[in-house]
Amino acid sequence: MHKGKNFMNEDKIFVDTNILVYGHDADAGQKHGVGRGILPELWDRRTGVLSVQVLQEFYVTMTRKVLHPLPSNKVRNILQDYFSWHIEVNDPLSVLVPSRIEGNYPI
Repeated sequence: MHKGKNFMNEDKIFVDTNILVYGHDADAGQKHGVGRGILPELWDRRTGVLSVQVLQEFYVTMTRKVLHPLPSNKVRNILQDYFSWHIEVNDPLSVLVPSRIEGNYPI
């Protein structure tokens, strides 16, 4: 998960697939607790950001890859709830622009 200045302010916070899965996969053990702690706060603060790719990966993971896959209709309902979050749509520029920024700030 990438976040702005700190978790407690109102910055938008990009949630990666793992955090989304951990929050919904009861078999994820301690990671499930972490996800269940993060996601509700993002809902309450309306600061969560997802991408189309993350939503696609979440669907595949929750319906096919977790220990106890969920029915596809249940995962679709979860996805529809997340549609109220800010969704970043990936396009070719979303790949090039960050790589150019990175090139301007070598490590």
